[in-house]
Amino acid sequence: QAVKYLDGILQPDFRVIEHGSGGSTLWFAKRVKEVIAYEVNLDWFSMLNERKPDNVKLRNSSKPAKYSKQTFDLLLIDGEPIRDRIAWLERAPQMVKAGGWVVLDNANRPEYAVARAEFGEFAKLVYTVDANEDGTQYLVTEFYQCE
Repeated sequence: QAVKYLDGILQPDFRVIEHGSGGSTLWFAKRVKEVIAYEVNLDWFSMLNERKPDNVKLRNSSKPAKYSKQTFDLLLIDGEPIRDRIAWLERAPQMVKAGGWVVLDNANRPEYAVARAEFGEFAKLVYTVDANEDGTQYLVTEFYQCE
């Protein structure tokens, strides 16, 4: 459900930034103008670096860069370490354009509660996918549209 919803949001001229890389990076690259992916795991970084198309830029870091203006149409927060996801959510207002999207994976983790509440002042929660099954707990993805 999350992938289907995401596919409906994307436009060919989108600039996407990701916290975390991998299959999603390659998937985005086929659908948008540019993808910038931040990855801390050197194995993932190396693997993706060998396979990435020209419209993908990789950064070996888990900390968000300081972008001086709202540049991106979509931010996907799904990387490691999990504790760094809060910094990405806090930085989103400086990175994502008005009308743009922020997708937070594993959104129902309790450690994100304060950052999510504060982020609600900047963006509207538009869609939630709960993919939890027996034995899983944090398979919730939230889609926010920035105001």
